Amino acid sequence: MRLHLGIVYKDGNIINHRSLVKVFLNPILRLFGFQIVSRVLNNIITDIGIEHCYKTKIPKWYLRYDTKGCVVVKKRLLL
Repeated sequence: MRLHLGIVYKDGNIINHRSLVKVFLNPILRLFGFQIVSRVLNNIITDIGIEHCYKTKIPKWYLRYDTKGCVVVKKRLLL
């Protein structure tokens, strides 16, 4: 299983940002209705925050988007 850590681009636009902290904490936070998010403005990650989301009943750690045609730029961000 590949984690695809870094900033994920598709067609030149950011579609996701993945870090170890987000990969491991988000499934647990979603149990309580929260998640760590990366905010993007003009195709640049501006900040990281916590937002409300739908609660889940069990943690899910697997990748849920199509990685075909995606480019992962490995950048080290705190979250």
